[in-house]
Amino acid sequence: MDTIEQDKEPFDDGSFDLSANEEPEGQRSIIRLALPELAAELGVELQAANLNYKVFMTVPNSGKSIATIATPADPTDEDWSHVSEIVCHLIGKRLGGMKFQGRTLPCVMANGAMTATEITPNVLNFDTRS
Repeated sequence: MDTIEQDKEPFDDGSFDLSANEEPEGQRSIIRLALPELAAELGVELQAANLNYKVFMTVPNSGKSIATIATPADPTDEDWSHVSEIVCHLIGKRLGGMKFQGRTLPCVMANGAMTATEITPNVLNFDTRS
């Protein structure tokens, strides 16, 4: 499971003012309303990339995470990283070109494999978490 974070400038002189849509609550509200369209776009992108995984998307009610994605499959790390990049791109595009990153989260499922990723704003451009 990955967390997707928004890329922000690494230094802030105090004049940086976040609009409502740049706050996690505003971002989540936009993504929550767009989930059906995002799922359709994701399906097209996954097919184009030959990534044949079922991917679940949900939006949390609090915290820094913008969205969480998961799959009941057990994709390779490379495939899941590519899925996460696609989701980050789609969410970023929906939010006006913002950049996001994924962060793997622990995730288990009884009687099967599962992989999940949390999407959160990236605080710093040089943040190397994945």
